[in-house]
Amino acid sequence: MRFLTPEVYAAAYDDNGWEEVKAAHERYQAHVASLPLPESIRAISEAFLVDDALIAKLRQSDKPPRLELTLRCGGGQVGYFDLCLAYADAEIVIGDLKRLRKIATAMHTATRYGAVDAWCHEFDVLPDGRFEHTILFHQGLWNRDSGPNPVTIRYSGMEVRQIPRSGRRLPPYSHRFRIQRLNASSRSSKKNRGRRAGEYSQAR
Repeated sequence: MRFLTPEVYAAAYDDNGWEEVKAAHERYQAHVASLPLPESIRAISEAFLVDDALIAKLRQSDKPPRLELTLRCGGGQVGYFDLCLAYADAEIVIGDLKRLRKIATAMHTATRYGAVDAWCHEFDVLPDGRFEHTILFHQGLWNRDSGPNPVTIRYSGMEVRQIPRSGRRLPPYSHRFRIQRLNASSRSSKKNRGRRAGEYSQAR
């Protein structure tokens, strides 16, 4: 996160911190307005569109490298919808992939706000022309001592769909995830000391 950082997240829960959150949000919105984003991404780029969103579906494939993420967004006043994101040529830091899987599998029947849901997200454009999407998840019930959880996905293109839903409750757990073990090249990283924890690898 470049703007709505974990430090800004902490300020949001401080009695005097909302001015810091507001300023960070305004900086992000000004930044994203200057980016050459496809209109489909610009339409969902508002930072708090995903506030309180749950992971409704997570799919991974490696031929071609693709990650599909569906977030159950919205609320009682605006209604609920699924934000369906399909990342082409998806790349994700190994640690973030593990974190995303952990958050997803923690949502067995989650409907409780603040349990394992999202707080905000940011889009950016990388120097090589690819895109970056970072989602900041709340500090979950399973990791109270680790703080909020940012997950970053880099990609070359994204398909975006929004599907209206009747409520926040998620589909049955067994229908929502196809979460594979880390691929062979990732598992072999324990033997290959040249791979750093912060390196990006293709999502499998």
